[in-house]
Amino acid sequence: MALEYQSTSFSSYGLIFIELMAGISKSSRILVTGANGYIAIWVVYTLLEQGYTVRGTVRTEEKRKSLLSLFKDSVSEGRFEVFLVPDMTITGAYDEAVKGLDAIVHVASPTTLGFDAINGSNGFEPVVRAMVGIFESALKHAGPQLKRIVATSSMSTTPEASKNKLFDEATLSDESSQENTLAHIVAKYRPTKTKAEKAAWKFVEDHKTEINWDLTFINPSVTFGPILGEATSPDKLGTSAAILYQVLMQNKLPALGYTHLWWADVRDVALAHVRALEAPEAGGQYFVTIAGAFDWQDWFDSANELGLPELSFPQRGLSQGFNHGNINVFDSDKVKKILGIGFRDRLTTVRDSIKDFQSRGW
Repeated sequence: MALEYQSTSFSSYGLIFIELMAGISKSSRILVTGANGYIAIWVVYTLLEQGYTVRGTVRTEEKRKSLLSLFKDSVSEGRFEVFLVPDMTITGAYDEAVKGLDAIVHVASPTTLGFDAINGSNGFEPVVRAMVGIFESALKHAGPQLKRIVATSSMSTTPEASKNKLFDEATLSDESSQENTLAHIVAKYRPTKTKAEKAAWKFVEDHKTEINWDLTFINPSVTFGPILGEATSPDKLGTSAAILYQVLMQNKLPALGYTHLWWADVRDVALAHVRALEAPEAGGQYFVTIAGAFDWQDWFDSANELGLPELSFPQRGLSQGFNHGNINVFDSDKVKKILGIGFRDRLTTVRDSIKDFQSRGW
């Protein structure tokens, strides 16, 4: 299944880490939860392109059929299947899905950008439950061949910007915001993800004598880039893809309360998940995926560089876009050194995203 989007050449690095878990070989069977999601579907694609056998989970039969159609060549080769997990928060939801696997990429989450929290309901418990639930299933049903779980969290577990300060992966979850953070979307999202991360590490520590696998977290920044799979209209897009569509195709700025954000291309984030499976020294680590910081005018500037006659974008100096303000600087060198990841630049992501939107008739 070939795509036209630009690929990135990556170099490999090696570091010594204590008690290395064996890496995952290309003959391995990998579970990807929430396999129809924006990031997860690119994880599935990347794994299949590299020769792995993949089992995905989705919530509905409609989504299952869509994925089987998208990856029909891999289905015919016996390298892709999809299990239904209608409610990931119930006990035993993943009991069948985890059986016979060598590794798990746990991307699925019942909440996106904390909308439950922003509306006043308790968004913490379902997210924690969904995180711990797959570990419980893995402990009981995966078998001794399971080597690693790579879980997706969020860069939002890092401290909120108050000073120009350098952070790296070691600071994740060490300086999390309080539960009573002011009610804007991203601030509510942060403690939800932090609680889930801490619950995951606690489970691994509590059961370290019973498990043969280790745990790695990928903590993406805001994730942009082309969509893979069916999307019938822009209003069906997930949060970050919908935001990018509004910015690039409608010149609308999102109603997020931050004056600055960080981003990475979805294809690089997906590759980070795969490399985290493969690198023995990735076990027990966090990896923040960040290509750079931005204000919204930066995206207009990149789009203007493309010189597309059918589209027009605000020029720098107009009121659109935010002041970067106090920006925390994130050092993601560990991603480059251990995972060998190089990030696409903003111009590439803008070009490929616009091309994708236009190819869908939007």
